[in-house]
Formats: sequence, C-alpha cells, structure tokens
Amino acid sequence: MKPRRGLSEIVASMVVLIIVSVLGVMLYNLSLSNINNQENNLLSQVQQNEVVAQAKFEVVAVNKSDNNEVKVYLYNYGQVDVKISDIYLDFGTFITHPTFNLSEDLTANNGLLVTSQLSYLTTDYQPGVVKYTIVSDKGVSIEYSVS
Repeated sequence: MKPRRGLSEIVASMVVLIIVSVLGVMLYNLSLSNINNQENNLLSQVQQNEVVAQAKFEVVAVNKSDNNEVKVYLYNYGQVDVKISDIYLDFGTFITHPTFNLSEDLTANNGLLVTSQLSYLTTDYQPGVVKYTIVSDKGVSIEYSVS
C-alpha cells in the first residue's frame, strides 16, 4: 500500500495559497482606499488654494481722522468677491480684536468687497498699535501700519 502523503501536501498548499490570496486582496483594497483618501485630500487642498489665490485685496490708503478713527481703504483686485470678516490690532506685546464699521457700500453687500471695487472700513485709532491685520472669510489677510 502506498502512503497518502502527497494528498495532504496538496491540501496544505491550497490552504496556504487561499490564505495568501485573501490577505493580498485585503492589502490591495486597503492601499486603494488610502490612495483615494490622499487624492481627495489633495484635491480639496488644491481647491482651497485656488480660491485663496483668486481672493486678493490690498490696503490702498489709511487715513487717521480728527475724531480718533482710522479709515482703511481697500481695493479688491482678485477674481472673486471677498468678505471682510475680522480685524486685529497688534501692539507688539499683545493682540486685540476691536470693533470695526464697514462703509455703506460694504454693508449693503453684506460685507462683500466686490471685484475691482474700492471701499473702506473704519475702526478706532489706538495709540501704540504696531500693525493692523485685516482678514477675509477666505483666509486671506493683509497687514498695514499706522504712524
């Protein structure tokens, strides 16, 4: 009688082959999902950077009036409308968040500085301010100093 050792080796090889195949498919699916997540994250970052690149505005002039107000003239030279969302005062040692008033045309547009529009905002003059920072809703910020 011949030993049946050959059959058990074939069954063992098939079991190992099935295990390796299943693990390979699982690893392949895992790597595909990671690649898709990275691609989606990259695309969203590119879209955000594209919006920021299109949202450009600058301080054209700054005037201090007699009633201790600073009037900041802004010009939107970007490709999209920009909403002015915040202003910060830097005193060198600390930063404050003052109130500010938008001009009538900005208020009428809900704070939007329309493309190719010149407008202004006013805030109280505070001595000792090193710089003012104006921030838009798209994350673009500009800085200026008042002497």
